[in-house]
Amino acid sequence: MSVSEINMLDEWRGSYEGDLLKEGEQGIGFNAGYAGARVYGSHMYGGNFYNKDVNAYFWSATRKVESDTVDLGITRILFLKEDRIMRSSSKLSAAYSVRCIKE
Repeated sequence: MSVSEINMLDEWRGSYEGDLLKEGEQGIGFNAGYAGARVYGSHMYGGNFYNKDVNAYFWSATRKVESDTVDLGITRILFLKEDRIMRSSSKLSAAYSVRCIKE
């Protein structure tokens, strides 16, 4: 992924990095599960397991403070039929997957 793409929000980033996180021989062992999510945002509201078996939504450890009253979490989204990764933000009341990684 290019340096200019790293901090982009709400746009597809990279060219094949999403494939590296998927299950299979080309992957790096992350094996993302397509659990869907309870998502909130300008285009998607409520709904349990929205896009189950199609999208994988993950929280990152990064937060984005919009104002004194709005604190957002930065997310990563993988689509089953997309090779790239979406970096987005969401209200903290949404339900996304969490993947613990040992350092």
